[in-house]
Amino acid sequence: MEVRAVIFDCDGVLLDSEFLVAGTYVEVCRRFGLDVSHADLRAAIGLQQDKILRRFTEKTGLSDIPAGLDVALTSEINAKLEADSEPTDGVRAVLTALRAPFAVASSSSPSRLRLSLGRAGLLPLVEGRVFSATMVARGKPAPDLFLLAARELGVAPQDCMVIEDSPFGLQAAVAAGMEPVGYAGGRHLGPEAAPLMRSAGARHVLAHWRDLPGLAPTLFAEART
Repeated sequence: MEVRAVIFDCDGVLLDSEFLVAGTYVEVCRRFGLDVSHADLRAAIGLQQDKILRRFTEKTGLSDIPAGLDVALTSEINAKLEADSEPTDGVRAVLTALRAPFAVASSSSPSRLRLSLGRAGLLPLVEGRVFSATMVARGKPAPDLFLLAARELGVAPQDCMVIEDSPFGLQAAVAAGMEPVGYAGGRHLGPEAAPLMRSAGARHVLAHWRDLPGLAPTLFAEART
């Protein structure tokens, strides 16, 4: 695959954290009267928190998000990530070996990204390359966030690969005109993940980071002078 840059999602891709986030969503939402299941969470992975809560509110038949839910959810998710956020297996070696421009583009807030990446020890490797959906008008599945990251990297969209664990993120990559690649190595994903990623546009799905250099060797090649 001939690409010049790579854009990573964060939770579920760089960080094996989606299972922590999902469990907190279910617990807190039920406490506020929203009947939310883990299947509901899997169907919403990749969206911003406010969009996820609106989906759950509508499903439950309420007109508004319950008062205090957003604040409680943010607080408890951040506490979980600060305590337990860990990198996905092998990703540190990938980030260290990359010779091409790269960025992180996530639906999470800037403060949550710094917190979780810092706890996992990855922040020094990605400092100055992290972009949040709060920086654009439309989050995933719109292409805005990935297009922002590409502009900041100075690379044309068609020369970028996006690595995502969610159908919404992969749809955003397709809409941006980028190469969408699924990552299925997170503990929150089951055997149904790869087919869902392919149906969202991924031509390739990585089971482990060791497979990335073989898929896109140009990302790891020394620049020619």
